[in-house]
Amino acid sequence: MEKNPFLFYLVVILIGIVLFSGCSSHESEINQAISYLESGNSRLAFLTSSDFSTIWVGTIKANSSAAKSDYSEAANILNNIPMNDLNKQDQTDLKASIVMVNADIEMTDFLNGPFSDYVENAQTYNQTTDPQTAARSVNAMKSDLQNMKNSLDQMNSEIGGISVTDLSPQVRTEVIWVKSTIQSLKDTITKTSNMLENTCYVKCNSGEILGVDCQCHPACGTTYCPANAVCCGGHCLTPCPYGYVQGSDCICHPECGNNLYCAAADAVCCGGNCIICPYGHVVGTDCMCHQECGYNTYCPFNSICCGGTCYTGCPYGYVMGNDCLCH
Repeated sequence: MEKNPFLFYLVVILIGIVLFSGCSSHESEINQAISYLESGNSRLAFLTSSDFSTIWVGTIKANSSAAKSDYSEAANILNNIPMNDLNKQDQTDLKASIVMVNADIEMTDFLNGPFSDYVENAQTYNQTTDPQTAARSVNAMKSDLQNMKNSLDQMNSEIGGISVTDLSPQVRTEVIWVKSTIQSLKDTITKTSNMLENTCYVKCNSGEILGVDCQCHPACGTTYCPANAVCCGGHCLTPCPYGYVQGSDCICHPECGNNLYCAAADAVCCGGNCIICPYGHVVGTDCMCHQECGYNTYCPFNSICCGGTCYTGCPYGYVMGNDCLCH
């Protein structure tokens, strides 16, 4: 919920109210009204680059209040243009323009009220690590969203009363555009409300990820591993079979000791310890290094190695020769 899902639509609604331009006798008043509208829109332009992590609620309120003043001035000007001075088409366009400007005024109330409240509560939610505070923020946001939707419904009901078929092409396009954008904003609010219904009131620590079970799990890359998997190198892997342990190389190795393994290639596990014998020696059943006799074997005590074979030794008075015979 860090990114603001509404800002784009808000700005779209607040830009480019197209006023009728058919009556030259009131051109100066119309230009003045347009100037106020442009001023109001510029005060809200900061919304285009804002998100929940940087936007300040006081900025929203201050700018929307100032924009409301600009829009109100534009509305006063338009309301004071005599209808009798206009032809039928210009009268229709003027009435539509007044409704659109009044919608701008309502939009500033929308920003200054439920929208600001929503931003503030969302920031509280994002910054807290306390589940109870998070729960209160989420419940408050749900209420704010409903208030936002009610405000949009009010705007929509007024603009919805405009018959676009009677308007000039420019004004008709603007009215259709604003109607569509208000509906898009309402759709966004509905999606956000649905998302909040499934929000967990749990704040995970650094290095953890909130799972679909509303529990915090150790992060594994950009996700977390299910209960029957282990994380290695940022990937979730199947656990090693019994008697094996996972090494730092993410490969299963024979266990040696308590959940340990022999990392060295020439190490031998004996009695739960990894033993490395010097060249020409092998590890015996006693976990000691013995001189090799043959291939990977050794002679027991009181025996002699000759030609890769173990002999019991020669009788008294004899010695074993290079031919492995007693002489």
